[in-house]
Amino acid sequence: MIPRDRNRKSFCRPGEIGRGVVLALLTFAPLLLPALSVSSSEPVVRILVDEGIHRVVLRGRALTVEKGDSHVWRKMFTGLRGASFTGRGGKIHLEGSSFDSGRFRVVSAGGTLHYVGRNGDNLRRGSIVITSDPGGMTVVNHVPLESYLVGLVNGEIDSNWPSEAVKAQVVAARTFALYRMQEGDPLYDVRGDTGDQVYHGAGGEDERALRAVRATRGMAIFYDGKLVPAFYHSSCGGRTADAKDVWGTPHPALKSVPDADCGDAPRAVWRVVMGSREVQGILQRLYPGIGAVRRLGVHRRSPDGRVSALFFDTDEGRTLVDSGDFRSEAGYTRLPSTLFTMSGANGKVVFDGRGNGHGVGLCQWGSRGAALKGWDYRRILKKYYTGIDIKRAY
Repeated sequence: MIPRDRNRKSFCRPGEIGRGVVLALLTFAPLLLPALSVSSSEPVVRILVDEGIHRVVLRGRALTVEKGDSHVWRKMFTGLRGASFTGRGGKIHLEGSSFDSGRFRVVSAGGTLHYVGRNGDNLRRGSIVITSDPGGMTVVNHVPLESYLVGLVNGEIDSNWPSEAVKAQVVAARTFALYRMQEGDPLYDVRGDTGDQVYHGAGGEDERALRAVRATRGMAIFYDGKLVPAFYHSSCGGRTADAKDVWGTPHPALKSVPDADCGDAPRAVWRVVMGSREVQGILQRLYPGIGAVRRLGVHRRSPDGRVSALFFDTDEGRTLVDSGDFRSEAGYTRLPSTLFTMSGANGKVVFDGRGNGHGVGLCQWGSRGAALKGWDYRRILKKYYTGIDIKRAY
């Protein structure tokens, strides 16, 4: 099992072109797809939308606002066109009234809500649950799992990719969500950003994504009868990573495998040049109070070639730093992966690397390449997840 941490690093990195597609969809406001039918066995996934926020506005048709918890909800307001929540000091102010900390649920008779929060206006299916605490409000979107997946595809890849690659992405994302749902967190199951899986709500849906979800309905990835933590990433640079080498926790399905199919990825090969001041700043944020860094280099690599640990020298001696921590502090866009070599000259550090993301599990661009060769989604998934079964979870 991969440990879960509220402040965990980004595991599921989106493909770059997927984000561009979603922006276009949001800009041109496509017609809303009809809602998927929901079976009694289909779970509802809870998606973290915002946290530590102090104002939330919801709009929709005939909104109902309820107060309570996951077991008992009491109606407070009905028939609203909009609801504005302000949260400070553990209290929520709504419709001219002040309430002690608690949970509020908002549903729309129209089935969708416009959510206006920290990241702008977003169209959401299902319900919105708002929890207040002294730090502000936590906003969670409750959505039937299959509907969630339709709005996820274009946040992670491009639904115009070959259909078998889109199906592979859907099954991996469904499995990842189901795995997270087992953990029983009191507030949410998955983040709606690169911390888990990028979800843009109903505004990111299209027909091709809908077809891929319908074609694989309920299908998930299992190893020895148990759900797999189906991590994935943008591109692996020629070989995926072993979960043990990246996070220190092994999983029999998350082994390093060769991949010759992701050469078309935007960051199949890359070079990043950092000045000494930038490097010093990264290390000082990780280790406040360190002296001037005289030298930076690779201390250890994993068997697949990724950098596991770096070292840096100051006048006080040598310090080792986890490569994942260094990459996180530098920025995942700034330093696309830990599969790199280093060189230095004239006060600069040059990183020559391959791939984009942590490298564990499915390689999104490799999946696309395999689909272009005629592979179906099952064969693609079995390439990246070792010894698995693909079967219905519900």
